[in-house]
Amino acid sequence: MTDDALLKLWGKTDPNDPDAFHPLLYHMLDVAAVCEALLHRFPPPDPLSLQWVAYLASLHDIGKADPLFQGKVPELVEPLRDLGLDIPPSPDPFRHEARSAEWVMRHLMQSYGWNRRSAGVVSLALHGHHGDFASPGNAEEQTHPARFAQWHALRDALAAALFALLVPPPLRFDQFEDASVAGVRLSGVIVLADWIASNEELFHYRALAMEAPSPAHYLAAARVEAARVVGRLQLGTARPAPPETPPLSFPAIWPHLPDRRPTQRALEDVCLTNLPPPGLAIIEAPMGEGKTEAAIYLAEHWRRATGRDGAYIALPTAATSNQMHDRYAAFIAERHPAAARPRLVHGMAWLLDDDSPLAPPNLDADEEDAAEQARSLDWFRPTKRALLAPEGVGTIDQALMAALHVRHGFLRLLGLGSKVLIVDEVHAYDAYMTTILERLLAWCRALGTPVILLSATLSHAQKQRLAHAYAGSAPLPPAADVHDPYPLLTFVSPEGDARMAPVRGTDALRRRLRIQCHRGLLHDPDATARLVAVQVSAGGCACVLANTVNTAQAIYRALLRMRDSDPEFKDTLRDCELLLFHARFRAERRQDVERQVVDLFGSNARKEGKPTRPRRAILVATQVVEQSLDVDFDVMVSDLAPVDLLLQRSGRLHRHERGIRPTGSDPVLHVLLPDAGSYDFGNTGRIYQPEPLLRTLALLAAYPEFHLPAHFRPLIEGCYGEAPLPDGVVDPACLARAAADHQQALAREASLARQHLIPEPNPRAFRLTETGARPVDEADEGEAADYFHARTRLGDRTRAALALHDPDLVDVTRADYPPERALLRRLFLQKVDIPAWWLNGLLDAEGREPDFTGPKWLRHHLVIPMTDWEWRGLHQASDGHRRPVILRDDPALGLLRIAEGETNGDL
Repeated sequence: MTDDALLKLWGKTDPNDPDAFHPLLYHMLDVAAVCEALLHRFPPPDPLSLQWVAYLASLHDIGKADPLFQGKVPELVEPLRDLGLDIPPSPDPFRHEARSAEWVMRHLMQSYGWNRRSAGVVSLALHGHHGDFASPGNAEEQTHPARFAQWHALRDALAAALFALLVPPPLRFDQFEDASVAGVRLSGVIVLADWIASNEELFHYRALAMEAPSPAHYLAAARVEAARVVGRLQLGTARPAPPETPPLSFPAIWPHLPDRRPTQRALEDVCLTNLPPPGLAIIEAPMGEGKTEAAIYLAEHWRRATGRDGAYIALPTAATSNQMHDRYAAFIAERHPAAARPRLVHGMAWLLDDDSPLAPPNLDADEEDAAEQARSLDWFRPTKRALLAPEGVGTIDQALMAALHVRHGFLRLLGLGSKVLIVDEVHAYDAYMTTILERLLAWCRALGTPVILLSATLSHAQKQRLAHAYAGSAPLPPAADVHDPYPLLTFVSPEGDARMAPVRGTDALRRRLRIQCHRGLLHDPDATARLVAVQVSAGGCACVLANTVNTAQAIYRALLRMRDSDPEFKDTLRDCELLLFHARFRAERRQDVERQVVDLFGSNARKEGKPTRPRRAILVATQVVEQSLDVDFDVMVSDLAPVDLLLQRSGRLHRHERGIRPTGSDPVLHVLLPDAGSYDFGNTGRIYQPEPLLRTLALLAAYPEFHLPAHFRPLIEGCYGEAPLPDGVVDPACLARAAADHQQALAREASLARQHLIPEPNPRAFRLTETGARPVDEADEGEAADYFHARTRLGDRTRAALALHDPDLVDVTRADYPPERALLRRLFLQKVDIPAWWLNGLLDAEGREPDFTGPKWLRHHLVIPMTDWEWRGLHQASDGHRRPVILRDDPALGLLRIAEGETNGDL
């Protein structure tokens, strides 16, 4: 069949102008060209060459050379019938990717002698190029037997034309070395190439087609265009391999650090004398010990050893990733000046950058392709692209999604497969997330992705599970020993060999942390406010760390009242900087507060252009300052929490060298407890399991002072392990009931997580689903809202909302397509996460503008139109009674829900 005849088959159309179609052959060449450009960063699986992968990618849409597909656009049918092709007048529902998979499987076996297992890997990768590996297909003979030979010959002609243009070299092989790895790499690069080649705002395929006199000329132009677009998206050229040099010293990689911490010196010694093979590393060291810099140092060595071209640093929360992004970006700019700036990956990071396409006004006439184009736009945003770009910093949920059965989750595996993965604060993840992390570690081992886990407070049981998940065996001893050295470096090879390196010279780390417990103050905001005011009466900077937003707001309100009207504290608080920091501010305000907190209490407070540290200040905050934020306080007041989190919080006490402190030379952690003899933990018991809270009560009685780092092991194992507890503090029967409930809760969470996991990697078979269930589309910010919720320790589920005060912005959210970028950024700076229960039974009030769910381009955010900083509605109780409810955006307090007579279940 001639090229002219093949060019009458359509691959892409415009529903508003069906005659302006893009030929199927050209679209297949587009995908091949983009695939070639991507393969410089994402190497093809052995033994396939770049040309072979490009050829296989081009075949992804060969199922469109079928009467049931070509008949979808009636205006384009007659030219095909003129060629003698039989096309039914009313096409039935048809999945072209299933036809592609079926045909390519047979083609590879019959034409090139591939065995069924290897051909099946490619077939499944093509079947899943719309993200669904379980979509149904119909055998060709059953759907239109009389036309089978005619259209099969047409597909043969298409494949021959593509083979002649792309020229794959001769290939002889029995099977892929690892079917899982081959399947992920093929699936990922094919989907990514198809998305780029299908987005006309990025890839100008219509203009190329108008100027190309032949398919060969078209391919040459498409290759130039592909290189341009892939480069623009920073998905192309890998970082050049470093020259063969001896291992680098710590100062060579971190030249500006004033001095090395003991953990950093220990890791340097390991890397310079006997570098462990790339695999799993676990760095256990106290807060402020420079674990992140140590991890990046090890990552530099492992990426040199493996050819990985970047790293992804995963953290528990958006606030922690914001600050880490700035630190890592500065490192990359100095260490690798030619490298792309690291991408930031979390909710607010998805504000579109200049390289991200907006939704095109016209989508493809094929409904499945149109839906796929809409979904693909999300992957061009920085939130997702950071997982594919060489360097990324963001939240852990973005990495965990790689191990869940969500649409296009394999793209995350593709991205992580080219990096070193660093997971900070690994102790902070609950049983649900840890179960997912364990499956991700198994895939990292299969993909050859080195992993570095960081923690100050990891229990032996947690460490054992994580090491087992990576190695596929149990490389660590089963029993915990509270006398194990601490800090400690643990290395686990992909083969399961374990090596431990204790950190020596820790005298400089020795620290005495005084603990002062206050019975009856847990969730007593007025008493807590008085307590912290007393602590700063002589000056100093204090942090009050509350477990819930509601408690933090109440304490802050109490401080404001005391400043205005309490004669005992008016003078103390009048010249005291009062701040409130939690996650329920609009993004714009939250960013301002976060910046202010870091400027006032961070290590840069004395630097030029930064505000000086206040003489007296009180920050009331939630867990947003618990992890990774580099801030320092003179004194801290904390709600009761499991002892590992109390240790984490204490890491923000006397963190920086500041000389004489107005609150004294010894750091003091004030812990708020329930009444004596009471085990009523209130809302704290909704966030943390009662068992670790009860164990912490006993440990606090036994340890009036924490001698660190010596007490790290006994405290952690006493809270989460089997270390003995002091008698007479906690009722044994109460503790036994709490322990049983805790184990049941852990089992439920792990079981729930396992329902949504992709299968374990299997070198003999590529599978991304075991049940045949359809994948779930990712919802807001890369999370499937009703399917997977990346819970940190913040408790209840939330709903992403836009609290809009400007009527013009409300009008923007009603449009079918997104606005220009500057307006879109402005819109999403109004984002706030609210508790999902706030919306239960919520009704519109007559005469008030109702709330509504935004269109698809808004990722279904809830839009809350506000008048005078409020939205007013009604709450309908289960008994049918209605009462007024107000959602108020308070500039000082954040978003509030106010309802008459309501018992506040808020966190």
